[in-house]
Amino acid sequence: MIVRLRSLQRALGLRTVHTSSSSVGSSSTVVRCRFAPSPTGFLHIGGLRTALFNVLMVRSSAPGSKFILRIDDTDRNRYVEGAVESLTGALKWAGLHWDEGPDVKSSNFGPYFQSQRLPLYQRYIDRLLETGNAYRDFRPASSEGSGEAGQAAGVRLSSYIPPSEEESQQMIDAGRPFVVRLKMPERPITFDDLVFGHFSLNPKDLGNDPILLKSDGWPTYHLASTVDDIEMQITHVFRGEEWLPSVGRHLALFDALGAKPPHFAHLPLLINPDGTKLSKRTGDAHVQAYIDKGYEPEALINFVGLMGYNHLNVSAPDSTGGGSAEGDHSEVMDMDALIRGFDINRIARSRASPFFPKLDFLNRQHIRQITSIPDGPSSDSPQQRRKEEIIEHARTELVATFGPTADLPRDKMADILLTIGERATTVKDLVEEARFLFETPDWNAEPASKLSKSISTQKDNPPGADIGAVMRLILDTYTGELRRLSEGANDVSTESSQDPITRVVPAVMETLNAGTPGGWKAKGLRTLAKKTLRWAVSGGKPGPAVADVINVMGADAMQNRLRTAQGAISNHL
Repeated sequence: MIVRLRSLQRALGLRTVHTSSSSVGSSSTVVRCRFAPSPTGFLHIGGLRTALFNVLMVRSSAPGSKFILRIDDTDRNRYVEGAVESLTGALKWAGLHWDEGPDVKSSNFGPYFQSQRLPLYQRYIDRLLETGNAYRDFRPASSEGSGEAGQAAGVRLSSYIPPSEEESQQMIDAGRPFVVRLKMPERPITFDDLVFGHFSLNPKDLGNDPILLKSDGWPTYHLASTVDDIEMQITHVFRGEEWLPSVGRHLALFDALGAKPPHFAHLPLLINPDGTKLSKRTGDAHVQAYIDKGYEPEALINFVGLMGYNHLNVSAPDSTGGGSAEGDHSEVMDMDALIRGFDINRIARSRASPFFPKLDFLNRQHIRQITSIPDGPSSDSPQQRRKEEIIEHARTELVATFGPTADLPRDKMADILLTIGERATTVKDLVEEARFLFETPDWNAEPASKLSKSISTQKDNPPGADIGAVMRLILDTYTGELRRLSEGANDVSTESSQDPITRVVPAVMETLNAGTPGGWKAKGLRTLAKKTLRWAVSGGKPGPAVADVINVMGADAMQNRLRTAQGAISNHL
């Protein structure tokens, strides 16, 4: 059960005045932002959102601004082998490229793994001990009062008198384990969060003097994060709302070190619809789950960028991240649009609940946008490369299912994506949506059976009409039209791709001698022709316009399909 922000504030003695936070970063300000994940598993979509907001802040600021990737790997008990590669791979897949980090040769503030910076942390510990802002605590862990219960109750360690330097050295020489704690100040601590506004923290509610160095010589998050933010000259820290209770300790540590703290922006948690936390233990909370399902990086970035954020060019999505699954195309934004519209003041304070049908909508739209990019003179542009990647992905999926017949020319594959893709949520889904292009429909299946029944019982059918014969006539007439217009070419001309219903109805009407008593009327025949072509081409399944399908299949394949359907009519009506 998540503790609501106001309850959390009350528990910690926090007072907040919700005034509008000033936007510290701007196009004229150089900023340095860091994303510092812990390698404890897959990247959470909340982490992806944090990384994205860091990138948006940097890219919307002055030239020279930097996005830094730092690996906070000091918690060795929770370290997961391969997690670093998983985290960096997910960020690269999403297009969130860092300017400084573990694999950037020109980086000047490394190393970027905290586990490789232990001597640096020790130097800062020595400085804090020398200035009296920290002390060694030799008490056994069971009596340190450092557990969660003690912190929540506001237990202070003022009753503990640290040993003198001489006494400390004697105990160290004797092998006595110890931790190093920060001596918290006996004064209020105030700060302005760029999302939640002004906070004032009372001394009695700040909790324990926090441990900075553990008994095994490794730093805690409090020390390592603060030291690295100082050394790497970080100007803005975006992180989750769950870190709000630690801000007082971090500000006290910055002050003890005589360093200016960065601006903090705490992002509201992502939650499930029932209000529970979107946990890392939930499969769909991981970025890798969306990669495996076939979502495009542009869509997932667009999706998390809308969570709890009111974009300048978006018609105010609600702060929960919900809304309609379809419709508002102004929400479809690439990275450039997200950067142009970024403003810290537009980050909502309320928690966001991901509305996953919106992700499906965005993915369809991004696939269509990317595959609709005109082929330009440079095939090496990022946009062209993404287009080719999606086309080749579609080819791989289709060939894996339908074999060599689906290994079509590149332009034909692009046509399939444009024609069928709007109905496919992902490129993987394209296989089912495009099945009728490569396989004869199953006219015994439910969609075909339902359409057959609809054809037989439609109210515009003349009494006693031989529906099967009229359907065969419709298909035969259109087959003749295709044969005449294509004249042996496999591609259908512009003329043949016009509305097939418009082309076939007059010829069929003439043959049926419409207008005689009890004969067919144009309206009824038009309805029958439309259903007949749908039944023949896709087995009654919803799909793109028949004219568009003809252009994708080609005249020869379409004629063969219509002839096969003519032979199947008597068995299915």
